[in-house]
Amino acid sequence: MPYAVIQDGYAIFGTGNTKEDAIADAAKWVDNQDALDDIGDRPAHVGDFYIADCTEALVAEVEKYGGNIRFAAKRDGTACLPSEDDHE
Repeated sequence: MPYAVIQDGYAIFGTGNTKEDAIADAAKWVDNQDALDDIGDRPAHVGDFYIADCTEALVAEVEKYGGNIRFAAKRDGTACLPSEDDHE
């Protein structure tokens, strides 16, 4: 499963097949590299960066349109497109 680096409340900054690849991709776009040093799987505050499992469809959308897109999270925390959201 791929991964996404997300800035809570803002956008997706990187994706990759491993956590390391996603962080390296995000590093191309993040001004404050220190923000990626202690990245976890849950944000403590709005604006924090975190890493999450994500769907292949979300990766394809980010590759096509960039990271400033609408996205959601499934019940298990996997980042996904709003159409893939399983909260009903």
